[in-house]
Amino acid sequence: MNLITEIEIKGFRSIRSAVISSVRDFTALAGINNSGKSNVLRALNAFFNGYTDLGQRLNVDDDYYRPDLKQKKAKEISIRVVFELPDQFNFRKDLKPVETLFGSRSFSIEKRWRRNTPFPSYILNGKELSPEDRLKIDQFLQLINFRYIPNRVLPVDIIRNEQPALRDLLVGRLRHRARQHDAAFSAIQETSETIIQELAERLTEASPDTGAVRLATPTSWSDMAFTFGYRFGNGDFEMTDSVQGSGVQSLLMLETLYLIDSDYFQKFGWKQAAIWAVEEPESSLHTSLEARVASFLSSIAKKPESRLQVLCTTHSDLMIQYSGAAILVQKEGSQTVCETTSSSHDALEKISRAGVSRWVHPILYYPAVPLLLVEGKFDADF
Repeated sequence: MNLITEIEIKGFRSIRSAVISSVRDFTALAGINNSGKSNVLRALNAFFNGYTDLGQRLNVDDDYYRPDLKQKKAKEISIRVVFELPDQFNFRKDLKPVETLFGSRSFSIEKRWRRNTPFPSYILNGKELSPEDRLKIDQFLQLINFRYIPNRVLPVDIIRNEQPALRDLLVGRLRHRARQHDAAFSAIQETSETIIQELAERLTEASPDTGAVRLATPTSWSDMAFTFGYRFGNGDFEMTDSVQGSGVQSLLMLETLYLIDSDYFQKFGWKQAAIWAVEEPESSLHTSLEARVASFLSSIAKKPESRLQVLCTTHSDLMIQYSGAAILVQKEGSQTVCETTSSSHDALEKISRAGVSRWVHPILYYPAVPLLLVEGKFDADF
């Protein structure tokens, strides 16, 4: 899904002024360490959720572009996002005034934060809005589930934080089956197996040594105050997800979030889209698993019926290969500069020259996709 098409950031951390155009369904931000890649994701988190990092609200005194602090001008942080609503993005009847405010399916929303001002001002298509219309913008943004996933968090902790969503997903599918008390817990287990069937198959294929995987669900009414998690079977014994390697945990986290978000729209129509901002999804992954994760993120974002858009920071040539758009992020002096590349091939050339990732011969691109070698015009036709 291509919900966001352009991002403009001014005065935020290492970014004096940057425009990221041609944002796609799966967009990769590539650059060396400390180039400012994560500041783009933090700016989006501030735009959607009001927070830069987990539990930390945007603060102009702390987050303003440092080299300009001594200049005698008003200190202001501005984040503008251009939206292009896809056909599957719908408004409830009670939100028709919100839809009317936009006037079309394509529009820009800007938020500006100033010192000593508790709330940002809202600008729609270049026009500052009244408090009443700001409320309508908030109602629109509530239709979008924005997830910021920093590199330093533990994947298993994110899975634990999604317990309520997993429980609601399971109970929602279970309600028509568990009518008899005696059969309820068998139904819970059978339903949970169905829910994660594709997840389990992909995980087993990607990492066969982990063994079978299942949701840890209650077996009696006394277990109903339970914690959702995963258990991995290997022979006659099982292990919890917390003792798995960090690479398996990362893949399990992404699969779980996709499981929740893709079902969320079907069951609860008041959420219309999800945007993931993921820092370095390749962390802790061996090369073949890295290719699988890159292919997975690309596929779930590019599905015709998808309601998910993914942005990530990366040092990985594989993430660049599978992305729909690649942004080269560099430091020029003290400020972050974002360059939209013309293609993934162009991006790979530039990031390899910049020392971000290794150089890869074009014939070796997309390792998770079969490669067909042909000779001559008619072989190519066949």
